[in-house]
Amino acid sequence: MDYAKSQGYFVRVRWKGEARSKLFSDSVYGDRLSALAAAIEWRDQVTKELGKPRPGAPPPANTGIHRRMRGGREVYEATWSVNGKRGRTTYSIEKHGAKRAKALAIAARQRAMASSHDE
Repeated sequence: MDYAKSQGYFVRVRWKGEARSKLFSDSVYGDRLSALAAAIEWRDQVTKELGKPRPGAPPPANTGIHRRMRGGREVYEATWSVNGKRGRTTYSIEKHGAKRAKALAIAARQRAMASSHDE
């Protein structure tokens, strides 16, 4: 932001109906680079406080895949939600081995989620 009376960085963060903003004036922070560094630090802090995801951040890997105990046995469980209905399936680690059970759970979830897009 460069006006005749104030120069600096105006930062605005909005997320889920809440907005926060702050001016980082070059004169208050000493110079342009210090004001920029403070603005970026504030932006990152506020973004984290509001729970706003970072732009370009990859989605969490294997969301809906969990290693659990079911009926006294370890399993990989896949869960999903399609049109408001929840789905779940499990794969035994004892029967398939840990790597294969996890791979089967991931594949089952992907199939279920893909079928929801086909409808």
